[in-house]
Amino acid sequence: MKSVSQTISSIKQNQRISNILTLREGQLITGKITKFFPGNKAAVSLSGHQVIAQMDASLEANKHYLMQVKGTKPAIQLKVVNQQEVHSYKDAAKQLVQANHQKAPRSVQLQLAQLLKQQLPIKPNQISDLIHLMKQNQVPNQNNVLSSMIKQNLPLNQEVFQGVHQRINQPISISQTFNTIQNQLTNLPITEETFQLSQRLSILQSKPISSQQFQESIAYQALKEIRNGSQTLFQLFKQAGVISNQLTFDQWSSQWKNWSQQGRATLNFQNPTNQTPMPFNLSNIDIAQLSKQLTNISQSELSIQENKALVFWRALSAMVLGDKHEQIGQQIKAFFQLTQSERMPHQDYPSIQSLLKTVQSQVGQSTFTDSTQQFNQVMNAMHLSNQDLTREFMSFTAQLPKETLGLNQDLFMDFEGQKQENGKLSPSHCRVIFYLDLPKLNQTVMDLRVQQDHLDLMIFHEQPKLLNNITQPLVPEVVKRLENQGFKTVNVSFKDLFEQEIKSHKSIDLPIESGVDYRV
Repeated sequence: MKSVSQTISSIKQNQRISNILTLREGQLITGKITKFFPGNKAAVSLSGHQVIAQMDASLEANKHYLMQVKGTKPAIQLKVVNQQEVHSYKDAAKQLVQANHQKAPRSVQLQLAQLLKQQLPIKPNQISDLIHLMKQNQVPNQNNVLSSMIKQNLPLNQEVFQGVHQRINQPISISQTFNTIQNQLTNLPITEETFQLSQRLSILQSKPISSQQFQESIAYQALKEIRNGSQTLFQLFKQAGVISNQLTFDQWSSQWKNWSQQGRATLNFQNPTNQTPMPFNLSNIDIAQLSKQLTNISQSELSIQENKALVFWRALSAMVLGDKHEQIGQQIKAFFQLTQSERMPHQDYPSIQSLLKTVQSQVGQSTFTDSTQQFNQVMNAMHLSNQDLTREFMSFTAQLPKETLGLNQDLFMDFEGQKQENGKLSPSHCRVIFYLDLPKLNQTVMDLRVQQDHLDLMIFHEQPKLLNNITQPLVPEVVKRLENQGFKTVNVSFKDLFEQEIKSHKSIDLPIESGVDYRV
């Protein structure tokens, strides 16, 4: 049985993302000239797509050439790299090596040919760096590492290569890392930072918390923010209707300070000792009602700080209520927020990385340092994957603890698609791949693609017919719910998990037409 990381490498290789052709300026492509037009224009076949392009050289019809995209607007402009015809991707790789005045052994030329076969956005000025990396490294799935770097427009250097190699071939279990850190925290004195860190890890690990712990979290956060002169929780609770809109921040602060000064703020989060009612009747707060009130808040009306607080309290309330469906959604949102890279630690709701750094400086233990380094490796790999491939296209990868969905291994997700003006992924032009290792069904990959009002869901499994029969009663309800969300057409299909791996072994000596479609 393959690991999840190996499955990711197999299923991503040679995946057709769309039947829409997208070219990028500077990209190397192979195409067949099918027809000539006046004004140095020609019809060019690019992986089954016919385009009209402005050419810069005299070529022959019905022959394949290695070309570079010089421009895409207002018309496609192609420059011929070499007027010699190419019969295969091996020919194209050989031409590129010669054009860059490089010496490359046959093994390197074959690797380069495989990359060309994937129709990646390779540029001529990257060839030398690619050859250098191919010569310097011999790791499993090496072409997957290189193709990932090219797709994400990452620097082609050894440091980045090692980071991507780590993510693809040697992924660290984020779930195991969280457990190790949590166990180490129990042996440390309770400080503001260790409590916050433990609290956030509990959210991401799906660890249930009691109503008493939730209430004490409110007290802790309120006193912390009042001490810092912050109104984040105060404003959020006013928006949610938890406290009166007429209440002033001075009144809020005064009552909390009085409560604290009366000796009622002895908070031991493992063995609560504070039984005195909190101000504003918060000791009797209905957490289910609070969850609904928080859900009804419009995020567009909140500040950045209040949005962070909203995600945090939604996730924490879901951990108390035990609503698995709501819990999963809030956990995923919380994960992305709590693991964001911060230039400066957020005063009220710092990220896990910021808290780890502070706690590490407080304890100075080598074992804790090792755990912190492992966590940072996972986060760095994720942040490394978050790239704007073009002005209009973006992609990123996420790795969540296996407890989120009760899996055998961590949950891996790939996101890619069009980028909106606000910098977020467009929900109407995107692709999301879920890599799951389920307790009963084992490895299952769900490939979700959205184009406007059309949704295509492909489910990969080593026994697709069996899985199809098992889930068939559920499919109509899934389709109905998606159609209620505005999708006009919904397709659900089941495929062999290793089908793409078999395809990837096709010979690079095959004619150029055997290539794959371009990315969108």
